[in-house]
Amino acid sequence: LGMPLGAGSQRIFYRVIQENNRPARRTRTDVQVARTRHAVAEINGDPPLTEDIWRSTRDADMPVTTNGFKFKSLHDGYRLGTHWEAIPNMAYRARCPLCREGIESMEHILLDCHSSLAPIKTVWALAKALCDLKGITWPELSYGLILGCGLVIFRNPKGKKLTGASRLFKIVVSESAHLIWKLRCERIHNMHQNPPEAHPPLEVEHRWIRRLNQRLTLDTLLTNRRRFGPRAIKDKLVLQTWSGALLNEDGLSDNWIHDTGVLVGITCRRPPGRNR
Repeated sequence: LGMPLGAGSQRIFYRVIQENNRPARRTRTDVQVARTRHAVAEINGDPPLTEDIWRSTRDADMPVTTNGFKFKSLHDGYRLGTHWEAIPNMAYRARCPLCREGIESMEHILLDCHSSLAPIKTVWALAKALCDLKGITWPELSYGLILGCGLVIFRNPKGKKLTGASRLFKIVVSESAHLIWKLRCERIHNMHQNPPEAHPPLEVEHRWIRRLNQRLTLDTLLTNRRRFGPRAIKDKLVLQTWSGALLNEDGLSDNWIHDTGVLVGITCRRPPGRNR
């Protein structure tokens, strides 16, 4: 290493070992990173650095599971679609079990499946509706934009960054995409595939709303400085993020963080039936 063992630290030696043992570049990874860079540049004007794209998969605002989902998707690491074609007698798994038309890639699952059983129409309609409440201009979604949603910056007409809108968009898109993936996994492992079964739209709607309400509650809890110390997030950031997208907001206090019963502004539809 060019230095006495006693002069270095574990951190230095580990970094040198990592530099000398870099993994080979993966074409699948490079393609997803390039798509993410292009999609974010269409909104921000400038393409993000590769380092920033990977850093966004360790976002402190997002749960570990959601960050892991983005990280693995950037690597195209899920066993989907064309991954099955190289395995003997498994090529049939490459096709989407719902629409029977396209290759079941992650992009197909999140955006392109046209089957009436797919949850994407319901989920993305809810995501758009919540962003509309906030005054966010809903962009045309692409797979690259979903992967890079944490890097999107919205600005006002004067060019000033809209921190709250940018953060809410990141949360809504990330949580929506991860929910679609979870529903797909539940469908594959727990439901009949021939003919295929799927989650009813009303259940999808309820689960999406519950998930966003949980994120709202988590944000308010994380403002507790007595409990979380320097890791606590500022009240101002939470107010900037969620204000304008809440249910019955006119009846809330100016600092509603410590109020009870605060919910996102999208409500569940009532189930069909008499006296419901």
